This record gives sequence, C-alpha cells and structure tokens, in this order.
Amino acid sequence: MVRPSAFTDICTGLLKGQDMLSHFLLDSIYNENSEQYLVFRTGQDEGIRGQVLDMFQEMFSTDAYTDRIVTGMLMTLLTKLSRNWQAAVESAPVRNVDHEILTYLQENYSTITLEELARYLHYTVLYCSRYVKKSSAVPSPNC
Repeated sequence: MVRPSAFTDICTGLLKGQDMLSHFLLDSIYNENSEQYLVFRTGQDEGIRGQVLDMFQEMFSTDAYTDRIVTGMLMTLLTKLSRNWQAAVESAPVRNVDHEILTYLQENYSTITLEELARYLHYTVLYCSRYVKKSSAVPSPNC
C-alpha cells in the first residue's frame, strides 16, 4: 500500500532504530531478495485493531491528503507494535514459493489456469503470470 520511497522519506526514525522492526524495514527496502516477514501476536488488542480499521477507512477517502494520512497512520501503527509487542513478534522466512509453484503445476499441469494458481497461492494473477514467465524463460545464447 505504501511506496518504498515513503518509508525513506517519512519513516527515517523507524529506520534508524536498533530493534527488529528497523532491521526488517531496512532489509525489505534495500534487499530485493528479502525473504522474511514479521508477525506481531497482538491477541485481542482493541487499540491495534482500531488503528488498522481506521487506516482502511481512510484509504476510501479520495482527497489529496489520503496518502499522507495513511502513511502517518502506518508509521504510528508500526511504532506502537514495536513498543508494545516487541516480545511477541515473530520473524520467519517466506515460504519456498518456487517449490510450491512447481509442485502445484506438476500435479495439475493438464488443467491448471493462472487464475487457479493465483487463488491457490493467494497471489494476484498478474504476479503469477510474471513469476511463471520469469521462471520459465529460456536464456538467450551469447554470441
């Protein structure tokens, strides 16, 4: 939802920290091969839930300030998550998509469509199309 440049422009305070979130954000922004995600186990924290719902509601506004407001709300949410839920955060590698896609394709090769693959993997059709094209491209010979 937020461009990577917004993090570097607005969230420099988050990026300069020495906590898990700062390291995760820096790795996500500057490392194209970042294969991690963070899960904050917030339980039934109504404050966090309310902030996320407020962000979604703000995204439906169509004025010139929506992007800036959502970015500010995201910065506040991430900061509160770090402060209040640092002990409950989990960092894990992203699932092995290559293996998962290849296995699914092999098992369903005769009937598979991009739409089915996207639905199975919980990705967009466009992402799956680009991924399959990139993964199956034959390198051109060097002359």
